[in-house]
Amino acid sequence: MAYLEMGRPEKLSPGQLQQLRAVTKDAPLVHIVEVKRDGSAAFTLPMRAHDVVLAELERG
Repeated sequence: MAYLEMGRPEKLSPGQLQQLRAVTKDAPLVHIVEVKRDGSAAFTLPMRAHDVVLAELERG
């Protein structure tokens, strides 16, 4: 609900990101994703009804 209360921002500020992290009940998961030569990648995230997932992608 916190994300919706923020007005569903397209880009999160550092403060908003910190606030969302503070209200999560799940431990963060780290996945290594293989990027193909054409630049595409695919991965799945487990979700239940009404879940909101924050996915951060970083170059390794």
